[in-house]
Formats: sequence, C-alpha cells, structure tokens
Amino acid sequence: MGIKERIEEFINLKGLTVKAFEQEIGISNGLWAKTKTVSEEVLLKVISRYNEINSEWLLKGTGEMFSSEGGDIESIDRLREENERLRLELRHKNVPGYINRESELFSLWMEHMRITEKMMELYQREKMSLA
Repeated sequence: MGIKERIEEFINLKGLTVKAFEQEIGISNGLWAKTKTVSEEVLLKVISRYNEINSEWLLKGTGEMFSSEGGDIESIDRLREENERLRLELRHKNVPGYINRESELFSLWMEHMRITEKMMELYQREKMSLA
C-alpha cells in the first residue's frame, strides 16, 4: 500500500469525503483524483492539518495509523534530540558524490519536518496545560 492509499484509508476512517479532505488541506477541488504520487507539499499539508496521524505510518506504512505520543516534557526532549540527530545527519550526507543522496536527503528532511511539527504540537499542548 502506497502513501496515497494510506491517506485514502485515513480519509475513509475519518468519514470525510474527498471534497472535504481537499478543502481541509487546501488543495484544488478534484486534484486528489488526478494525483498519482503524493507531492511533498500535499504530505506537509496532511501532516499539518491532521496532527493525530502517525507520520511514520503515513510515509512508511509502519506502526499505527494514529499517533500515540503524549504532550509531556520527556516527549518534547526526546523529539528535540532526534531532531538534532537528523540535522547532523543531513549535514553529513550533503557531500558531493554521495550515492542516492537526493532520495536519502528527502527522506531525512521529511523525518526532520515530522519531528519539528511534533515538537511544535507538543510544545503547544504543554503550554496550554500550564495555562
């Protein structure tokens, strides 16, 4: 099952129509039906709009559909550490001549974005719980 099929599974489980999904993530009406492969832009919109979706499941098909991470400080710290690890790995892999560099960099960048967004989400939850 590819990313598009996983998104469609998520849409069906949420009880959304394709039109409602397109509106919620801000893409043109009818674009989803024409989509063969999901663009980076659409992926980011899905992850941003539906923070309950597990990005690892969405991108790789592993784990559960819904994220189970809580909004505690330990999760934020763990995500910060992982984010920094990925940042260093990105910097290391940006070496001329590295085989398959583009696809690996894209995968690392997507993981970096997922962790950054999770950190922002957890930070907001933590901030709201302290208020």
